[in-house]
Amino acid sequence: MKTDTRFTLALEQLMLHPQFVEIAQHCQNLLPTAVADQHGAANRHTRNLATEIGAYLNGTRIGGTAEQVPGWLRLGVIEAWIAYCTGTADTCMHNPTVDRPQPVTAAPWRLNTIVCLACTYLLVPKKGSVADRTCDACGHECAGGGADDPIYPSVVQFGSLIYQFAVCTSCREDVLSTPGA
Repeated sequence: MKTDTRFTLALEQLMLHPQFVEIAQHCQNLLPTAVADQHGAANRHTRNLATEIGAYLNGTRIGGTAEQVPGWLRLGVIEAWIAYCTGTADTCMHNPTVDRPQPVTAAPWRLNTIVCLACTYLLVPKKGSVADRTCDACGHECAGGGADDPIYPSVVQFGSLIYQFAVCTSCREDVLSTPGA
């Protein structure tokens, strides 16, 4: 089931609101302490893991707010997050759900699929396949490998979600030139 675009756009609008951080903090303060603690632990674990993945990929950290992430990427992350939170995403056999906070992963080439860390291998496209070489921003099919037309595997973290994506050289420059990069 595909996420309703209205929800995705509404959440994006909220995330771009100048007072979003305060609004989110207020909502978090309304959670029971045990739930807030579990989500906090999952978010810290995911942030640390995303940092490790970024270092492994020789990555560059881009900004920490919604407006500092390119729109195409922000909308993909939001759509995956909504599918996860509403329970409409396909999941691995471990059935990760938002009411049992843990790090999870998603990718644009496996739309509407959320998996736990142990099952991240389910999101890996076949090496050398079209999905393995296609830029998730513009759709350009890169030569890949050590060629003059590489594809750059990347991740972005949102709460307990690690969203995997890959970009071509041109789109990588667009991501890196984002304000706050």
